[in-house]
Amino acid sequence: MGAFGNYPYNPKPVIDFDKLNTVSVIVNFNAGGKIKPEYFRYINSDESEQTIKIDTVKFTRDKGECISFCCMFTNHGRQQEVILTFYVIECIWIIE
Repeated sequence: MGAFGNYPYNPKPVIDFDKLNTVSVIVNFNAGGKIKPEYFRYINSDESEQTIKIDTVKFTRDKGECISFCCMFTNHGRQQEVILTFYVIECIWIIE
């Protein structure tokens, strides 16, 4: 019997950030230290960069090791949704 009784020990998988779509994000902090994404920079397939202003954050999910933000932005007059996730310890943003 292991340290966790009859439950097998399954260590948390290591995330390979090189395989994820990392992005640069500009954020604001409120008085309580909570972050709110304002802009993100996306690199297109042709290597050009596009800076996108976030119109609003629909909701936030704090998952402990990371925080996901469901964001709305305007693209050519149409509202679109994107999930931006911030990995706290690594200080890395990914786009989902």
